[in-house]
Order: sequence, then C-alpha cells, then structure tokens
Amino acid sequence: MPVSSLHCPVCAKQINYKTSVSSILICPGCVCSYQKSEGTAQFLQQEKAVLEDMSPLRLGTMGQFEDKPFEVIGRIQYSFEKFYRNLWAVLFSERAYGWLAEAYGDYMMLQRKEFLLNASVVAKLKAGRTLELPDNKSYEVERVDINETIYMEGELPEHSKENIRFTSVELSTDNHQKALIHLLAHYKTTVYTGQLVPFKRFNFKHLRDLRDWI
Repeated sequence: MPVSSLHCPVCAKQINYKTSVSSILICPGCVCSYQKSEGTAQFLQQEKAVLEDMSPLRLGTMGQFEDKPFEVIGRIQYSFEKFYRNLWAVLFSERAYGWLAEAYGDYMMLQRKEFLLNASVVAKLKAGRTLELPDNKSYEVERVDINETIYMEGELPEHSKENIRFTSVELSTDNHQKALIHLLAHYKTTVYTGQLVPFKRFNFKHLRDLRDWI
C-alpha cells in the first residue's frame, strides 16, 4: 500500500500513514498524537505508549477476512477495571477500513455503525440482559466494564480523546454475531457490530515472534 509521511514537530521522527482516511497519527518516536488535515498535522497531546500484552499482532500485520486482504495500521488499547481490549484499525483499501477487536485470545471483526441508541437504556444494561439493535438482531449482554486508560499507536481513522473514562458493553447473539457499545460522556454512544472469528481464519502474516517470551 502507498505510504505518505509527515515529520513530527516535537522529535522530528518521520510519521508514515497509508490512507487519507486516517485522522489521528501517533508519532513512533515521542508518542505525541496529531490531528491530520490536508497534509498537515495539528498537535493534540502527549500519549502513553501501549503496554506489553503479548498480542501476536502488530502494526504491519497482514491478513484476510472474507477473502479481502487487510493490513493492521493502528491500535487503541483500552485498560478496563477487570480486563483489557485492543481495537486494531485494519485497512482493506485506500478508503475502506474496519476494527479488529482482540481480548484474551478472542477476535472480532467489527464495523462502526451510525446507530441511534437510547443512552439511558444502555446505562442500565447488565450481564445477562438482552438488547435489540437497529440491525433487528437481539443481543445478550456478556460484559459491562469501565475504561480507565487509553493507549494508542499508528494511525487511526477516528477517535475522540475527551472520552477516556466510559462504559463498555459487549454483546453477542446465539450465532456468534458480536456488538460493542461505548457509552461516552454526555450520553453519546458509539456502536460496533460484527462477528467472532477464529484466529486461524485470518491467515495472518508478519505476526510478532513471541517464542523468546514463552
């Protein structure tokens, strides 16, 4: 995939990005984040470097989903009160991307949906309850937790930095369809839907070599 670049105004490190869709760039040198717009980068803030979580994925990992090749271009690492989740940004083509959610060896390929949800209903959800989304599917709540910290790397198509602490709701159907709901500040919601996918089905290439860690 073609690569464009900017130079970090703080450390002068080259910041590469592979799609015009990316709006957030994180410097690989000083971990500062920038808002990208028309070839320029506006400084946002100093970020925290992602934590070592023994994920086999990394920036540049390539794979396939439903016979469509993709490349991992960025990551948002969420640290919840009781667990963690990586939300990897994957690029299918110049302007087509998805989100690969990873937590404790499970993988979900997701797409963000512009669903309008009743935030007061979402706020009352607990494990075991059901919720019907606008895709006309009935989901059961598997987990509700509070995000405490956000770490980022690479390039991201979207992200809202003012919502570090939020409620995350993970849901599923009987046939492995999955959904994530983030209940943000001011009762805004972000919704992702997709499916649970076995690791081997992605046919990953350029994974991390973790043999020395085992």
